Amino acid sequence: MVCGTIITMVWKITKSTNIPYYVFSHGTLDPWFNHTYPLKFFKKKIFWFLFQKKFLEFSKSVLFTSLIEKKLAMKAFNFSNIKPQIVKYGIIGNPIKKKFNFIKNKKKKIFLSKKKILLYLGRVQEKKGIDILIKSFIKLQNKKKNYLLVICGPTIPIYQKYLKSLIPKNKNSEIIFLNPLYHNNKWRLLNSSFVFCSPSHQENFGISIVEALSSKIPVITTTQVNIYKKIKNYKAGLISKDNYNSFTNILNSFLKKNNNDYLKMSANAYKCFNNEFNAKNFYNSFIKIIKSKK
Repeated sequence: MVCGTIITMVWKITKSTNIPYYVFSHGTLDPWFNHTYPLKFFKKKIFWFLFQKKFLEFSKSVLFTSLIEKKLAMKAFNFSNIKPQIVKYGIIGNPIKKKFNFIKNKKKKIFLSKKKILLYLGRVQEKKGIDILIKSFIKLQNKKKNYLLVICGPTIPIYQKYLKSLIPKNKNSEIIFLNPLYHNNKWRLLNSSFVFCSPSHQENFGISIVEALSSKIPVITTTQVNIYKKIKNYKAGLISKDNYNSFTNILNSFLKKNNNDYLKMSANAYKCFNNEFNAKNFYNSFIKIIKSKK
C-alpha cells in the first residue's frame, strides 16, 4: 500500500510538472519470486495492472543492470509501451587495502591466522541458498580442516535456527554466524577472507559479490546471479548451478587450486570490478542515458 501511494504521488507530480523520470527496477520484476511465492505473484499482478504498468509506461525509461535482468523481466510481465534500457551499475569499492588475519564481532575477537575464511556476507534468507553453502562446507570440511565458514548479515531467528540445525555439534566451532558489520568492519572482514561464496537462487546484481571483487576476493556463485557471465569471462571465480551437488563440486574444485592459480584469480577479481562494476562506469553510463534524446 505504501509503495502504491508513493508511485501514485510521483506519477501525479511528474505529469503535472512535465518532469521526465526514470525507474530502476532493482530486481523487483524477477520471475523467481513469482514461481516461489505464487500468492504474492497474484497480488503483484493486480498491482501491475492497476498502477505499476501505467507508471512504467509514462517513465522516460525503465533501467536494468544487465541484459539477463531485462530479459527475465520482459518474460514475466507485459512490457508493451515500456522503454527498457541497460545501465552499467557499480560501487566505489573497498577503501582499505590492508589484509587482516582476524575478524571482530562486538567484544569478541576471533583470530584466524591458521584458517582460511569462506565468507557469505549479506541478508541471510531462503533466496540466498545459505543452506546449500552450509551443507557443502560440512561435506568438504570432513577432508579439509584448515577452513572456517563465516556467515555475516541480518536474519530472522526462526531461519537462523533452521540453518544451525543443519550443523553437527562437532562442526559448531567451524561455522560462525556474525551480526551485520558496516563500514570499516565490513571491509576488514572481506580483507580477512579467502573466498566469497554466494549460492543464490536469484540475484539481480549482487552488491556484496561486487564488494568482494573490489577486495580482490575470488567469488563462487551461481548461474542465477545476473552478473555471473562477467565473473566467468574474467576468470574472477567459479560458477555453479544453484543446487547442493553442483555447488559442492565447484567449491571442492576451487579449494584444490594451487597458490599461483589463486593469486591469478584474485587479480582477475579486482580487474573484473574495476572494468565492469566501478562506480565511475555507472555514473558515465547513467549520464549518457539522461542526455540521450531517446
